[in-house]
Amino acid sequence: MRGGASPEIWRTTFEISADGSQWGNLGTGVRIPGGWELTGASLPATGTLRARGFLTGGQYNGSTWFVEQSLDLGSGEPPRILTDDGYLGFTDRQFGFNVQALPNQVVVVEGSSDFVNWFALQTNLHGAAPILFRDPASTNLPSRLYRARLLP
Repeated sequence: MRGGASPEIWRTTFEISADGSQWGNLGTGVRIPGGWELTGASLPATGTLRARGFLTGGQYNGSTWFVEQSLDLGSGEPPRILTDDGYLGFTDRQFGFNVQALPNQVVVVEGSSDFVNWFALQTNLHGAAPILFRDPASTNLPSRLYRARLLP
């Protein structure tokens, strides 16, 4: 779902994985009022569900990026990258966003340049309030991909 002044997502994908490294395509999302959805997908009781939203139009170098949300099926509510609170995007030449999670969840924000190799950028133990993530290296890169997930 999208809200506030957050950038518009132009395409979405949904995937499923049993092991976190081999992903199967569930399909592309369909536009609904305020966001995107995928219907009719058959999900297993365990595994990881991944949704990606693709954005364009960054103010630096014509950048493009995506936001990704993963859900460990059967483990409860996943962390979320907030897109509707005014913090998603560039501030002081650094790309960033707020991450919300349940209290006492340990969340890692990871980055990638190729969807294959992910590396940890920030790890936090969450409380009740969102945690602000800023990437100081973002203005030196043509694109960077981000995701927030529970630390295994």
